[in-house]
Amino acid sequence: RRGLSFPDTRAHAAAPTVHHSGGSVFEIRRNAMTDGGHVATYADTSETHRIRAHMDFLATHDPLTGLANRYLAEQTLDTALESGRCGCVFVLRLFGVADLHETFGHLAVDNAIAGAAVRLEAAASENCLSARLDREDFALIARSLVDAGEIAAMARRLRDEMMRPTRMQGLEVKLRAAVGVCRFPDNNRNAMALLAQAQVHVDDLPEAA
Repeated sequence: RRGLSFPDTRAHAAAPTVHHSGGSVFEIRRNAMTDGGHVATYADTSETHRIRAHMDFLATHDPLTGLANRYLAEQTLDTALESGRCGCVFVLRLFGVADLHETFGHLAVDNAIAGAAVRLEAAASENCLSARLDREDFALIARSLVDAGEIAAMARRLRDEMMRPTRMQGLEVKLRAAVGVCRFPDNNRNAMALLAQAQVHVDDLPEAA
């Protein structure tokens, strides 16, 4: 006995397309049917895209200050070195953070670090990248800054900005700061070595030097 056969009208899915409208993100899937028709489905994926973008941001930025993190700083330096660009990297260290924590607490430290990041960004020129390397160390990558006099002037300006006093609980608080500088390309160093050398220069300085 012969069985009955029916036409295959199952959908064949195509790759989805993404559409942006009014701040929302929609994923559109069009599925072709064997009978010549198609079925389209629309899904609001705005929240998924926002979470993904936020995770991508956290992978390359410091969550407290919004500055680039060490990973992005090293990537930026490596790109500059590979392209043969000249410039310099400043490493700035804040002193007195532990004392600030003991006196005013963790929130005061966060506020001081965030404020220092804002001042660092304000002091940077357009062709610079500001980064937070760790708890007390920041970096400024200045591409195309090669003149020794301009580098020295920038170092003084950065130090002065980082040491600008702020008020906490009615008291004036001033953290100390030191700046180390390393120019690139320097004997074909890589990014990690450049940052380490600039940090060594900071280690060799007295506090607030």
